[in-house]
Amino acid sequence: MKKMISRQLLRIIAIVIAFSLILNFVIQLLDIQSAMKKESEIVFAQIEQLLKDNSQDLSQVVDDYRTTCLNNADAVAYIIQNKPSVLNDIAELQSIADFMEIDEIHIFDTSGTIVNGTQPQYYGLSVDSGEQIGYFKPMLTNKNMKLCQDVIPNTAEGKQMQYSAVWNADKTMIVQVGNTPTRILEATKKNELSYIFSMLTTTNGSDLYAIERTNATILGSTNQETVGKTIFDIGIKNENRLNKRGGFHATVDANFSYCTYKEFDSILILRVCSCDILYRDIFLYTFFMIIYLVIAAMFMNYSAIHYIDRHIISGINSVNKKLKTITQGDFDAEVNVKTTPEFEELSNHINHMVDSILESTDKISYVLDSANLPIGVYEYSTNMHRVRATKHTTDILRMSSRKADVALADYELFENYIQQIQNNIVEGYDNIYFVDKNREHFVKIQSFEKDGNVLGIVTDVTKEMQKQKNLETERDLDVLTGLYNRRGLESKLDKLFKKPNELGFSALVMLDADGLKIINDKYGHEAGDKYLCAISDLIRSIDAPAKVLSRQGGDEFVLFFYGCNSQEEIEHIVGELVSYRDNKTFNIDQNITVPIRYSLGYTFCHNSDASHYTMLREVDDLMYEDKRKRKVER
Repeated sequence: MKKMISRQLLRIIAIVIAFSLILNFVIQLLDIQSAMKKESEIVFAQIEQLLKDNSQDLSQVVDDYRTTCLNNADAVAYIIQNKPSVLNDIAELQSIADFMEIDEIHIFDTSGTIVNGTQPQYYGLSVDSGEQIGYFKPMLTNKNMKLCQDVIPNTAEGKQMQYSAVWNADKTMIVQVGNTPTRILEATKKNELSYIFSMLTTTNGSDLYAIERTNATILGSTNQETVGKTIFDIGIKNENRLNKRGGFHATVDANFSYCTYKEFDSILILRVCSCDILYRDIFLYTFFMIIYLVIAAMFMNYSAIHYIDRHIISGINSVNKKLKTITQGDFDAEVNVKTTPEFEELSNHINHMVDSILESTDKISYVLDSANLPIGVYEYSTNMHRVRATKHTTDILRMSSRKADVALADYELFENYIQQIQNNIVEGYDNIYFVDKNREHFVKIQSFEKDGNVLGIVTDVTKEMQKQKNLETERDLDVLTGLYNRRGLESKLDKLFKKPNELGFSALVMLDADGLKIINDKYGHEAGDKYLCAISDLIRSIDAPAKVLSRQGGDEFVLFFYGCNSQEEIEHIVGELVSYRDNKTFNIDQNITVPIRYSLGYTFCHNSDASHYTMLREVDDLMYEDKRKRKVER
């Protein structure tokens, strides 16, 4: 009979193990695929946001550069109007072009023919000579017109140029200037899909593809070798898979992979992860689970047969009574039934089981210590005072040995300590709190209560919070100067201007470094970077109660000083910044010293509820006006 029961039990256990393994495998497979989809949604959202932000940045750069080109044309026309002798001196015209930081100057007569300029090879061309130059023909009939052409390749050389033209003051000539739109080209590059993909961090074995839906061509990819190919070239043979909801499996670049995607207008973004990497942990976990279940099955079979040999004769009520006390949470109760040798042994097993439960926290501590996981577990019942906790628990909660001994001896004291920590809420995060006043140690506390039994989990999330803080810092800082970048500035100003009453007397300043192009051309871009860093150090030295300093890109800086108690105080701070320009120098090397020069515009406000975007546009206009005046004065 024992053999029959044993064989039947083994068959049942085998079926249960097989079913459990299959079910567990399928659940893990679906969980991993779900996690892949959620992670892909985050990546797709980042791509969409980057495309949106870059498009806005490009539009702003195009508008700003168009204004700059027209201003440059006005400035050159003004110089020639007041010094007409330069028309016969190409070298003098080239000097004016270098001073204005433009590439070409062309002078048209009233018939629309180029008669002077820095490029003699273009003399004789007229507004009827081609489509590009013909763009300015309407100016011949309207002498109040100013035109700025979009960025296009010039006819002669094919390089990207932007031309603008204005009439001089006495309407005797048209002055046209041309420049290479470096900032626009750089901003345009940021909208390229391959560039956007390079800004994203992809997991090992994961690639991104941007696909044109109409012809299945790969427009951009983290794997540059596939750009220009079609999805059929990389292994996706059935295009209909891209019309399914969710994800699908396919062989991509000879690797069996799991794919997710999202459609943006006519472009489809495909994220591909190798199944070898995606499902690696499933097979490893299943292997260990098989070993564990086999050992557990053997133990269960042995235990069942062992206990079947014992005859239950009497004492069942005494055992049930003690078990009821134990199930109510009193683990200090002891079963001590000795009516028969069998029940004496049964009592010992029950007591041993209770001791094992009490020792479970030590076992969990051992497991967590072995796995090197910063997790602690505690448990207590309102029917008994003692709190059971793993070793990591008191360390994570920053409890001294003495304080831990007292708190673990009485669950009410322990509850009070947990409540004190839960008062230190970290905004924006669920169940995460800081333990010390310096906010250098963070824990996540989760507790579950049922029928007076409380189970709690504490996790040390300090490293994760620090990584998140570092990630936000790196995202918002300019790499070269260490100041805030455009995103960081907007984030800071958004928060500050939501509480205008706390700003006090403040000032918004826009600063543009003069002569950066000359330093780059003469001494190299490394010297130009040093020049920008020197300006950064200079504005850092400005003493103010509170300030936000940023580099917007290129040679442009935006500064916000606030928290002053009077108008005189904020004017003194800005005045100090004004007085520094042209009076400070920095050393490119031991033998070369150059002056620090910059143009600036600023505006003051007091507890303003005005939009900082409006103030930015105002100081931008003031800064460019200052830059024009400084160029004329020099």
